[in-house]
Amino acid sequence: MRVGNIFTGTAAAAVTGDEAASGASTKRLPLLDAAKFIAAAGVVLVHSAPPEELGWADGAGRFAVPFFGAASVFLLGNSLWRKPDRPFLEFAANRFTRLYVPFFVWSGIYLALMELKFVILHEHRHVAITAATFVAGSAHHLWFLPSLFFILLAAFVPMRAASRHPLLNGWLAALLLASGIVAALPVLDDFRLLHGFGAGTGYLFVLTWSMIPAVCWGGALAALMRMQNAASVLQSPWVSWLGLAGCIACTAALCLRGRSRMLENIAGAALVIAALPSPARPLPPWIRTLGSYCYGIYLSHVAFLLGTVLVLDQAHVRPSIPRDFLICLIALACSTVFCWVMSRWELGRLLVMTS
Repeated sequence: MRVGNIFTGTAAAAVTGDEAASGASTKRLPLLDAAKFIAAAGVVLVHSAPPEELGWADGAGRFAVPFFGAASVFLLGNSLWRKPDRPFLEFAANRFTRLYVPFFVWSGIYLALMELKFVILHEHRHVAITAATFVAGSAHHLWFLPSLFFILLAAFVPMRAASRHPLLNGWLAALLLASGIVAALPVLDDFRLLHGFGAGTGYLFVLTWSMIPAVCWGGALAALMRMQNAASVLQSPWVSWLGLAGCIACTAALCLRGRSRMLENIAGAALVIAALPSPARPLPPWIRTLGSYCYGIYLSHVAFLLGTVLVLDQAHVRPSIPRDFLICLIALACSTVFCWVMSRWELGRLLVMTS
């Protein structure tokens, strides 16, 4: 049995923008921490089994990739609001270290794990290492790291300009909002042209394109949060509830009708909107801790999925939705504990990106 679409091109990721405040203030967004962990759980669910096996449950986690894309660009915008004079080369070097060091390390880890899997299953073959391995990673869920690196670089220049010249925020928000709407149109769902960018890496461009609407909307939210009237509206409780309702409604529709790029992106962006206000009461500290583990869960959960599936296959547990949920829960729990253990020491924090 194969685990979800892990090695066939479906994945998710975690937020890599600097932890930042909303609007012109520097206060943290505690609800965003909770949303990060929920989205990380969605990633694990989607990868727990192939879509045809998960059935309706496959739609329950499809909001996660767009959410992480939108949240990353949103947090980048708020980071630049605090530091509008940050040099581009400094930012690029920082993002390269933060994204590509774990990318290469985990690519090596998954190469070793796949070789080990072949040995355990007595399959006389080896993992092929090609140029695509260095571009998109040895496991297809690693595609998000190089994708996010270039998205953040592309977003840096216009968002820094808006941070330096506040009058540009309204124009930037309108442009990004409209661009996201156009990119989400079903007529643009045909990705055949994107597959021509490179043998073995076409899926990287396909999956990057699939979250572009939410990425645009995340940037639009960051620009709007710098405008006092718009920020007041976005941080009101009723808008938060509206965003949560929108995310739930779109996710329910995905469960009922199947994949829809537009609904997936709306659901992801809506969850970011739901996380903008400050809660009426302080959230427990462990919520922030779990939110910080989202990147580590993203990077490590595939290893625990593979191990769990191997054990259940050896025990002759037949594929079913209950089994898939069990695989998801075990992998989520193991990857969370793994992040907690690795966060105890400096090199481990680099590996799971909680530093």
